[in-house]
Amino acid sequence: MVMLRDFINSINFVLEHPLTRHRRGSAFLRVLLWQIGARLLRQPVLFAWVNNTRLIVERGMAGATGNYYCGLHEFNDMGFLLHYLAPGELFVDIGANVGTYTVLAAGAAGADVVSFEPIPSTFNHLVDNINVNGLTNLVRVHNVGLSSQRGVLRFSAGLDAENHVISADESTLMDVTMVSVVGLDDMLGERRPRMIKMDVEGYETEVISGGELTFGAEQLEVVLIELNGAGVRYGFEESAIRMHFEKLGFKPCHYDPYSRHLQIIDDKEASKSGNTLYVKNVEVVQTKVLSSKSFRVLGETI
Repeated sequence: MVMLRDFINSINFVLEHPLTRHRRGSAFLRVLLWQIGARLLRQPVLFAWVNNTRLIVERGMAGATGNYYCGLHEFNDMGFLLHYLAPGELFVDIGANVGTYTVLAAGAAGADVVSFEPIPSTFNHLVDNINVNGLTNLVRVHNVGLSSQRGVLRFSAGLDAENHVISADESTLMDVTMVSVVGLDDMLGERRPRMIKMDVEGYETEVISGGELTFGAEQLEVVLIELNGAGVRYGFEESAIRMHFEKLGFKPCHYDPYSRHLQIIDDKEASKSGNTLYVKNVEVVQTKVLSSKSFRVLGETI
């Protein structure tokens, strides 16, 4: 029953996705072929992605396979990244997973990237996707976690994109790996990014605390952060994180890749989505995305 429910949810997501809702037949066929092929072949699949990039995915990579189904799994946020980043600018990918945002930033947009992925097995997939795209000259990767200070923490290891720091109250009856953690400021030194993507499953407060200079830097214009309520496992309040970014001059925004329109939204609207796009100097960023180049994905131009 769980497998059937997950399959139905995947189908509904794909059929309503902006890049597939006008090609529902071919989109459904991709899902069906993947579900059958992944079980029969039991090996990674390499597919052509945005512009000249490629992506390696395999069964169990729920988020990454969404890009195979739909072109851009997180359409609005990935579309913004493509339109915003420029060659030579620095993008920091915190919780890079298998590297979808890293590949888009470096391989499609041409930006410099620093990526952090704490789980060793996932880190290996990240490196594979960097190598298959020939991006070693643009991407620096670190197999560490980020926190407020140096140390070693227990991470879950078998939950794909939902791996996280294990809290004191969680059961340890799961796959666990010990991971070295460091502060973001220590890792970046004097380098200051234009954009940060952070997906750390509730551990945002600790990461921000270890990156005060980075998040407070004038050069940082955009933070894409997943806030899905998971912070409660560590006693963190998302409202405090949202207030912190607003004090730093960021505004929560929604982006439409088709119109390239950036719209300021309120906290209530922002909290409806797992990801929140925080933008500083909204008018400047709006002008920038309007003048950026176009990208080809799943037969469409955005």
